[in-house]
Amino acid sequence: MSHWFEYFPGNHMWSQGMMFGIEMQTWGAAALGEIDQVGQKLKAHAGDNERWWQEWTAMAQRVEGFADAAERDGHRLTAGSYYLRAAIYYFCGERFIAPSERKWDTYRSCLRCFGKGIARRYPMIERVEVPFEGTTLPAWFYRADVAGAAPAVVMFDGLDNAKEMSIFFAGLEFAARGFHTLAIDGPGQGESLRLRGLYARAWIRAYASVVGLDPSDTVNQFCRLFPHGDRRVGGTIQEMAAIVAHSSEYRDEFGHAADRRRSPEANVLPEQTWYAAMAQWTQMLWWRMVPALRPAPRLKRDPRTTS
Repeated sequence: MSHWFEYFPGNHMWSQGMMFGIEMQTWGAAALGEIDQVGQKLKAHAGDNERWWQEWTAMAQRVEGFADAAERDGHRLTAGSYYLRAAIYYFCGERFIAPSERKWDTYRSCLRCFGKGIARRYPMIERVEVPFEGTTLPAWFYRADVAGAAPAVVMFDGLDNAKEMSIFFAGLEFAARGFHTLAIDGPGQGESLRLRGLYARAWIRAYASVVGLDPSDTVNQFCRLFPHGDRRVGGTIQEMAAIVAHSSEYRDEFGHAADRRRSPEANVLPEQTWYAAMAQWTQMLWWRMVPALRPAPRLKRDPRTTS
């Protein structure tokens, strides 16, 4: 992205974390001065994730205090703006600390402030629950100010986003163009991961169900094929496959990662069948042969001219 820069030179992870806050100022959910105050305090501590949490949550608590004071004085809209900023700062703060009750409490503070903020600034955004595999996924629904039926956009987060941000950077823009927006924390994302224990393996089962495949067989095929795929990432993929292969009740991906890797059954994958190996070998051969069989490109020459 042309506007992206490294606030902490050489530390991409922390710089990307700062950009989360910086970008949200566009929609009134952050203030550049407050973000820079946090950044300046962190300059001499780049890479210290504990210090990162301390500074961001300190700013979040400070801004939430301003919100409470404004609310007591009857300044509801001002309080709403403060609450939204506090919510984003709490979210920025919890991102780099290890999964723990402290992390979950920090995210709960994000949800608390965000709920207060939108109630005061964006009452057209409502909290909803989306049915999923016998439970629900938490979501925010932004109803655009349009008359009659209108199209709706369904948003799912990426690796480290959450619905509290998607409903702003996407929902506000879509609403201005006449679209409703449903921002959902899918399995392995945001609130679904942090507070409900819904891990990303559910995506594979859900996808299989939608396209008419057997969910269990699809997960098995995933586990058979991926560990024997690209040799450059074989070890990582094998661990990913082992996690996905476990049932939904398996809940120690984060808290006991070291124990999981030592567990005798943790990385036991279904035995690869001969037809799966043959299919993969054929596919690899095919993609190697296709370029060689293509005709050589003909060079386009400029037309001859006479003087």
